[in-house]
Amino acid sequence: MEPIDRAFGTGCGDGRGSRIESGSNCEARCQDGYAPSVRRLSCYAGIFSPSTFLCQPKPCKLPAVQNRGGSGCTGVPGESIASGTVCQTQCIGGYTASVNQLTCTAEVLTPASFECTPNACPLPTVTNARGNGCRGIVGTVLASGAECSTICDRGYSPSVAKLECFAGTLSPPGFICTEDDCDAVTGVANAPQVGCQEGAKINGGRTCTPRCEAGYSPSRTSLACRRGVLDPATFACQADSCDMPYVANSMNPTCAEGNTLTHGQRCTPKCQSGYLPSESSLLCTAGSLSPATFTCRAPCPAPNVFNANQICKEGTPILHGRSCTTQCNAGYQPNKGTLECNDGVLTGGPVFCSSAPPPVGGNFFNCWTGDPHFVCRNGKRTDPLVPGTHWVFKQSCPGSPNFMWVQGLFGPRRPSCTLGTAFGGNFLGMNVLTIRANNNPPWIVK
Repeated sequence: MEPIDRAFGTGCGDGRGSRIESGSNCEARCQDGYAPSVRRLSCYAGIFSPSTFLCQPKPCKLPAVQNRGGSGCTGVPGESIASGTVCQTQCIGGYTASVNQLTCTAEVLTPASFECTPNACPLPTVTNARGNGCRGIVGTVLASGAECSTICDRGYSPSVAKLECFAGTLSPPGFICTEDDCDAVTGVANAPQVGCQEGAKINGGRTCTPRCEAGYSPSRTSLACRRGVLDPATFACQADSCDMPYVANSMNPTCAEGNTLTHGQRCTPKCQSGYLPSESSLLCTAGSLSPATFTCRAPCPAPNVFNANQICKEGTPILHGRSCTTQCNAGYQPNKGTLECNDGVLTGGPVFCSSAPPPVGGNFFNCWTGDPHFVCRNGKRTDPLVPGTHWVFKQSCPGSPNFMWVQGLFGPRRPSCTLGTAFGGNFLGMNVLTIRANNNPPWIVK
């Protein structure tokens, strides 16, 4: 038998002999990694049947690799590949083969196997992260099975505390660095305990709107929260100023100090000429006036009174709160001694001027006219005559006086001693009035 390539020895049995007896068989044998194309050859009369065989290379059994994809070779459905072929290694998702290919030569793979190693996880790019975003990790990837303790720049905080990598997948897949919140301002004088309208915490990037108690205003309109710190750090509550209200008959400005007062300042009221303010001063305290306002009290014009060229000795007008001392022309007297001015109104009136009575004493006697039927009794008066009463003066006319004081007028009777019709005139340099008799019983004068 001719030599066979890759045969073990002579190719038969133990491969030692080169011939076999007729009628016996040759068990075909090849070198390791090869297989005979037939199992045996029969020898008869010096002839093999079949005449020869081939040593064909055996296929390679694929390695059982953990986390391989399918058979471990791309496009190979079974568990082996033919000799002379190449296995393109593959793994399941998240894993990478340690070699790209295996070559099969006569039942031998080169290299003999591979591994599917879990993929590392690429680290996310995070705005405001410190470094790569992982505390103590160098580089841009995280090994499978490792943890990343997230870290951000100063003034920022990570949205999650850690990331875990498993076979190329991060869980959670990423994080963000959020700007730190700010604690609201507290303990500001004349402000609530929490001095921001937004509450005890201000979100990063937002603003605190300061607030104060009534009567006070914040020194700042807003405080910005930047990386956990308020800018500026605090504010003050400043006492409000006071705007003066409109006051009728006041000057402009209403106060000697102006129409706007600062906290703690006093207003000295100013009224138009002749008017007097109801308050001497007003105090501004935290935006409020005390008292709240004032009035300009009007003067009182002196009244026009008959028989008085100037009824008030003080002239006209009379200021609010002052008195008018009444006076009349010569020969007349006022019925009221004083009048009081109260915000443009004179009280205590009305006032008029009547004729002055005759002098006290002499032959004047008092007769009261409460009733037409009266008796005028003798009795000399030493007090002034009172208007509205009847006064008589003894004359020679028997049984009746010649003169009677009626309603402030002094006048004579007729010489005939009878009561006659009233008439006006002048007697002894005085205005007189004579009254007539009536149908009642005559006045009896003793």
